[in-house]
Amino acid sequence: MLSVAVLIVTYGAEQYIDDCFNSLRASNTTALNVRYFVVDNASSDRTCECIRTLFPEFRLFECSTNAGFVGGNNFGWEQVKSEFPQADYLYLLNQDTIVDPDYLANAVKYLETNPTVGAAQSLLLLHPETDLINTAGNELHYLGFGLPGYYREPRNVAPGSCPIGYPSGAAVLLRSRTLREVGLFHPSLFLYLEDAELGLKLHLCSQSPHLCNSSVVYHKYVFSSTLTNYFYLERNRWWLIGVHYRLRTLCLLLPALVIMECGQFGYAISRGLLRRKLAAILGFLNPTFFMGMIRQRRTVQKTRTVGDSVLLARMTGEIHSPHLDHWLIAKIANPFFGAYYRMLRRIVRW
Repeated sequence: MLSVAVLIVTYGAEQYIDDCFNSLRASNTTALNVRYFVVDNASSDRTCECIRTLFPEFRLFECSTNAGFVGGNNFGWEQVKSEFPQADYLYLLNQDTIVDPDYLANAVKYLETNPTVGAAQSLLLLHPETDLINTAGNELHYLGFGLPGYYREPRNVAPGSCPIGYPSGAAVLLRSRTLREVGLFHPSLFLYLEDAELGLKLHLCSQSPHLCNSSVVYHKYVFSSTLTNYFYLERNRWWLIGVHYRLRTLCLLLPALVIMECGQFGYAISRGLLRRKLAAILGFLNPTFFMGMIRQRRTVQKTRTVGDSVLLARMTGEIHSPHLDHWLIAKIANPFFGAYYRMLRRIVRW
């Protein structure tokens, strides 16, 4: 019997606990050995009390401080390795979800029948708009921007199970043996684009992530404006670029990166985000963060088994999102950066 650890990081989750945990209780796991691990990031509401009282079979770890999505999941993974070392798989699940009864059985079956696939992301549908897609596999722009694939498109246009840019950390099944080799999330990122970093690691070790469209999870997703998350999105975007590309690819990217930075400064000024943009630059150049990136780059470049041509093939050259529906993106940015991306695809053979 295969063993699976389901890991949920909670923060202010009192309003979500009943729906999420009861759907897990009702799921079809009779053919699997499943244990549930919950890491609470110092919630100030009744999250922990509700879990202890109503869901005692869920192993709860209460943190004294908020370690972010990254820190919470990494801590939880360490506890899984300690308390449930026989786990063949780790399933990451957001607190604001409701799972389909066969979400886990189908994801496990997919990885069992596809041994070279490193991760299986569930098809994430919106809730309560359950006929619309939250993400059918995330897209990674070659300049470091992450976008949910097929966002708000009808469920019936979702692709079949297939390779994706990177898996959403909201609902994804991962192989334990792979995580022991490459690690879960890098601790420097704290939150945002940590799942993109994981996806890139999987691509580089020839274990690309896939969408498993027979595994369905409903997500009470609420768009978080870039006004709130801009610091982490910008700082971590540069991490992705600095760690994963080869040096000669970075040289080819330099003109596009400079032009994009000019555009980002214009965007920051127009939205009153200039201080956050400058803070993101300083955060990236912070010696602790920057040297951590350099160390991770050395590790990744030493251990990778595929070239940048493979990475670029899994990326996109354009930004398409209902939240970024602006004529400057549609008429200027996408045509220019899309053409640049196609040029890179022709040039990069390494």
